[in-house]
Amino acid sequence: MNIKIKQLKNSALKNLQNGQYEKALEEFSEICHLHDKDAESWFMLGAISGHLGRLDNAIKFCNQATMLKPDYAEAYFNMAQAYLQKNLPSQASEILKTVLRIKPYYTDALRALCKALKAENKKQEAIQYHQQLIRNDNPTAWDYANMGLIYFESKLYKKAIELFIQALTLAPDDADIQALAGNCYRLTGQLEKAANHFKRAIKIKPDMETAKYYLAAVDKNTRTPDISPSSFVKNCYNTISTTYDNTHTAKRLGYRVPQQLTDEIKKRIPQGSMLEIIDVGCGTGLCGSQLKDITRNITGVDLSEGMLKLAKEKNVYDNIICADLITTLAGYTNRFDLVISTGVFIHFGDLAPVFKASHQALKPEGLFAFSIHKHTEEQYFLNPTGHYSHSASYVGQLSKENGFQEKYKKEVIIYNQDGEDVLGFLYILTAIK
Repeated sequence: MNIKIKQLKNSALKNLQNGQYEKALEEFSEICHLHDKDAESWFMLGAISGHLGRLDNAIKFCNQATMLKPDYAEAYFNMAQAYLQKNLPSQASEILKTVLRIKPYYTDALRALCKALKAENKKQEAIQYHQQLIRNDNPTAWDYANMGLIYFESKLYKKAIELFIQALTLAPDDADIQALAGNCYRLTGQLEKAANHFKRAIKIKPDMETAKYYLAAVDKNTRTPDISPSSFVKNCYNTISTTYDNTHTAKRLGYRVPQQLTDEIKKRIPQGSMLEIIDVGCGTGLCGSQLKDITRNITGVDLSEGMLKLAKEKNVYDNIICADLITTLAGYTNRFDLVISTGVFIHFGDLAPVFKASHQALKPEGLFAFSIHKHTEEQYFLNPTGHYSHSASYVGQLSKENGFQEKYKKEVIIYNQDGEDVLGFLYILTAIK
């Protein structure tokens, strides 16, 4: 090896060890310039570029390394990781299969391939590679848990539970896996078992908001919170944002609430009216899109950046605000002709702050239109689904206390879930000032 190249390589490795990535990158770049057939240095250039988030360079340099050394499994692996970070799982999976042809027992490549196939929604193929991973020596708890997640997302809860329990034999103090097991039991109606796992998760990780929330939903000895945790709501809708419109269509769930409620609003306003509207918990714009013909200006408010991104692409709203609805409404006084909210109050137990803020934000005689899930007993109830339902008497009480007069109320089927009708009410109230 050329003495200069050897010195540069030693210096680059030392800088890399000391976290001096830019210096190491510069030195490996010089090595490749001096000796462009050095596969290892091209690989190091790719690895450092990937670490620094320069993913296109990572792919380019690692590809150069594989051209010089076709069986360079580590270079292929780093290239695949860069594609995964670029959210290009199909490219990643093909490269990872190449890695495994070179090194069949490359465990990290197997794990990455499982992740890529899951991202491609190739669940059955992902399961096959998970099974191979588990057959290898020393599978980890998360090898079982990640396989369980595929079954969980496919609503095959019995198989998911088996895998989560197997994972917990390896890592009983993993709060996240405890919570996953609790969720499986919750969704299969085994509430006592669910509560036990949520309690274990909270004992391990006391600040685990989602586990606390679901514990309250399945264990009636636990105090019911007044509202869903904002982090829970935000993460939930960010996760499902890209599939939300398809799963909540009339065809899939019979979900027609936005259409039904907006039709009723239009019947109750003077012909030719153009309104100042705020759609709180607007999501992807299912409601707002039904209101364009009566809108002078419409604002959409939601916690989820993912949902708002889709609403923005539809060009539904004149203004978009990423924030919680109570704080947003409380910032306005006598501003809007209509406050509308559908499919949102399932995340609120105590609706008093919502009613108060809505009344403040509305002009005199402004309309407050919303949907709730039906409850027949106490004011509100947190169901094992994690959704709140409310009684009609509670809505009536809040209306009187906050200066609203009922204009319209109708019991409807909100949607059909797994063959069962979920009942609720549509309301239109008038703000009396």
